[in-house]
Amino acid sequence: MSRNSPRRSLGDTTSREAVVARVAAAVAIIREEASRGLGVAALAEKLRISRGSLEKDFRSVLGLSPYRQIVQIRMAHAKRLLVDSTFPVGEIAARVGFAHASHFVMRFKQFTGCSPAFYRTLHCGREPGSAGAEGMSMSMLRGAGDIETLDGVDRAKRLLVTTSLPVREIGRIVGFGDASYFVVRFRRSTGYVPGSYRRIFSGRTVGDWAEKRPMMCLPVLPQAR
Repeated sequence: MSRNSPRRSLGDTTSREAVVARVAAAVAIIREEASRGLGVAALAEKLRISRGSLEKDFRSVLGLSPYRQIVQIRMAHAKRLLVDSTFPVGEIAARVGFAHASHFVMRFKQFTGCSPAFYRTLHCGREPGSAGAEGMSMSMLRGAGDIETLDGVDRAKRLLVTTSLPVREIGRIVGFGDASYFVVRFRRSTGYVPGSYRRIFSGRTVGDWAEKRPMMCLPVLPQAR
């Protein structure tokens, strides 16, 4: 295959910068097309790399598969539709890329800890039936939210140590739309602001990343009180 072959346009190098750039491009495509039924094979084709390379890149940079990233973004879209619209659950399933409502409901429960209908009830301010049930369900929902936040923070820690991406960009890649909110959640989960975490656990500042460093396992930090 020639050096200028279109198939290799995003995969000519395996340098860390190139891998991160491919993943960032993939995440941008997923955000645009996840709810239109985008699959992993189609994503790889758009990036002009093999599916195996795409899987490897995602696990290296984000610590998860491209399929999981696609589903996470579909779930975020579904949450917005449940709260901001009156579409029935079956229609929302179709709008976020699920061919079968039952599959959507199963995935939604896995990600949030409750059914789509109950999520809508809680977030639209309607009573779910009784004070006891409401208290239990809100607790369950907060717990699910904590799990989602920890998942994003975990991936952010990996990116802070292994890339020179700006904090704002890292927050966006791991699912925090607002940079200040990302910093607050990161500090609450780790006890550090992202910039300090990067300096402490990589041993260098953002400008020193010309020298490469292999992936490392990060310590589990105590949660801030």
